[in-house]
Amino acid sequence: MTMNKLDNIRGFLLVSLFSLFIFSGVRAQESLATDTATAKLVPGFSFGAAKLNNTSATSTVSGENLEKTVSLNFTNTFAGQLPGLSVRQSNGLPNEAAKWLIRGIGSYGMGRENTAKLYVDGFEVNADYLSNLSPLEIESVSVFKDAAALSAFGMRGANGVIWIETKRGKIGKSTISVRAKGGIQQPVNLNSALNSYDFASLYNQAVSNDNGRVWSPYYSADELAKYKNGAAPNVNWYDEVLSKNGNYMDGDVLFNGGNRNARYNIVLSYANQTGLLDASPDNLPNPDAAAAPAKDALANIQMNKINLRSNFDFSLLDIFEARIDLGGRIENRKTPNYDVSSLMNDIANYPSNIYNVYDDKYNEHFSGTTLYPNNPIGSAKGLGWRSYKTRILQGNFSLKEKLDAITPGLSLQESISFYARTISTYNKTRNYARYQNSQTTTTDQTTSLVAGGYGSGGMEDWKQYKIALNYENSFDKHAITSALGVHISDYKGDGLFSYKYRYLNYNGRVNYAYANKYVAELGLSYFGSDSYAPDKRFELYPSLSAGWVLSNESFLQSNETVNLLKLRASAGKTGIADSDESMDNNFSSNGRFLYQQYYINSGGFNSGNTTPYQGNSGLIPLFVANKDAKAETSLKYNIGLDINLLKKLDITFDVFLDKRSDILTFDQSVMEYYGRNWSLRNIGEMTNKGFELSATWTDKIGSLDYSIFGMASYAKNKIDYMGEVPTPYTYNAYTGRASGTLIGLE
Repeated sequence: MTMNKLDNIRGFLLVSLFSLFIFSGVRAQESLATDTATAKLVPGFSFGAAKLNNTSATSTVSGENLEKTVSLNFTNTFAGQLPGLSVRQSNGLPNEAAKWLIRGIGSYGMGRENTAKLYVDGFEVNADYLSNLSPLEIESVSVFKDAAALSAFGMRGANGVIWIETKRGKIGKSTISVRAKGGIQQPVNLNSALNSYDFASLYNQAVSNDNGRVWSPYYSADELAKYKNGAAPNVNWYDEVLSKNGNYMDGDVLFNGGNRNARYNIVLSYANQTGLLDASPDNLPNPDAAAAPAKDALANIQMNKINLRSNFDFSLLDIFEARIDLGGRIENRKTPNYDVSSLMNDIANYPSNIYNVYDDKYNEHFSGTTLYPNNPIGSAKGLGWRSYKTRILQGNFSLKEKLDAITPGLSLQESISFYARTISTYNKTRNYARYQNSQTTTTDQTTSLVAGGYGSGGMEDWKQYKIALNYENSFDKHAITSALGVHISDYKGDGLFSYKYRYLNYNGRVNYAYANKYVAELGLSYFGSDSYAPDKRFELYPSLSAGWVLSNESFLQSNETVNLLKLRASAGKTGIADSDESMDNNFSSNGRFLYQQYYINSGGFNSGNTTPYQGNSGLIPLFVANKDAKAETSLKYNIGLDINLLKKLDITFDVFLDKRSDILTFDQSVMEYYGRNWSLRNIGEMTNKGFELSATWTDKIGSLDYSIFGMASYAKNKIDYMGEVPTPYTYNAYTGRASGTLIGLE
């Protein structure tokens, strides 16, 4: 099926959707709730059989638990909350999004972290949208990990899914809740810099080791003595650039209430956070000096934001359920006019003995050399600042029609989502001259602070459409939960290859349970992506899973110790079509449109056999077209155990295996000295396996309720094949090792 057919189907569904809106109003979208007694279906997908009949590996945490973590970025509240989800924060910047992995690294081909797909209230979102949610908005966060939970996502499911439900209005008296909190952010693991004497001493040893272990010091004894007694430069760049702490505060106001016919939940949030750079002019010894930046030129890393979310639910004539969700955010960021990651690298790499912060006793001139030109204090305070303003608006409109008149338990759901984001930029810049021994060392000159023009930092437009036909019923000892759905996504952004992303997902699921003991489930997705050639765009992704509730068998049914004992098993196929993370730092298409030939300007090449060579410019292939390129495949296997003992202890244990194939890999069969050959083929293979264990003890002492939670996760991967050029020694090869292994002599 070609993308023209995708367009035709999309147009038909749009007509159907808007026809239903005209005749029926706006529909309600039911949330996933794995801990309820009855099933709830997600529009466009089919999840959420009752917990007893659930056969998938899914971890869930409530919004109340996430609220206990103080962080401006919502993703940082996940740490330690969800088995199978690992979270890492690298530099402590305000609103820095955490990096996350579900069940470790499954593939070397499509990036490592942040490749799990994200859904909020049934619609896919990007990492930026997720980062700036407020925990007060959240009802629950779930992580989908095995084939039983992921097959319906098709080419979006191989690296797992984070599924989020926001809070809805409740029937009852209207309530207003106000919450405010604040905190101080301090670095936990900060590198300790060597002082000048220790650095010079160790440098002498290193130079001598490189010289055949013959003592040949670079620094003389006199220089070492000056470093030791403080007569020569000895600067701790961490202490100079970083402050002791950063501040954080936020506040929320929540309105909730309604009746049987109309309910609402409205959240208004404000948050502010500053980073760990010391931007105060007070620590400049001579703030009136020519080289000293004006107060307006100083910029710590800081951010503030305002969020507004309003969720409305309506019940009409006991037949229709409508939902209108509107969310918006305004966000302001400010940073020094120097890349913060580069600044942190400079702090770590610039030795303490290269120069003092200032080259003169009056502190008028920043020090700097051609080898170390970016004085960290000058980078933080002497180059001005830049700011970003982000505006985001999202609207979800949904409708559910109960079709019990046709057959009990039948319903139809339609939904549509609009998402728009714009970023505007503004800056004030200056420069400073670099000095050493009262002489300038570079061509840089000290300039005044100059205002830059307003610019665009990017725009996004994302529309999604869903239709799902659901059936849920039980009779005698039989229970069926099923759905057939269609999900269309149309994304437009910035960039050559990321300008448009479109996909079409037909999906379905049937869950059958007998006597609350034996459960079987079939899931599938027929998924098409515009990334590939017409005959490679669609792929079928099936899954099969089963469950056995042993605690409902006669030999355990009356046991007072074992309240729940359920065995689960699943196997199935998922895929990954493209990634937000680049496949390779030197490859810009993220594996998209490989079937078409693209060219770039080479920037020049040499010809002729005399000196000087003749320089020429021209076009070269960006990569070699591959009409057979297709999505990466993941075969997932999972065995799990759910246990409840004494009605107090809940234990979940899972063992998993993920076999990847068709990983897009640079063809290295021709070595580079024969010519550069940017050709990607589906030849890579990789295995990832591990286990997860979580336990929760819930009890009560008098009127005090408490719970104790713990978890452990382990995942290990191995590259099975990546078309690697044979290496002279086995220890030089990446094949057979874990992805990301550093290879070198110890």
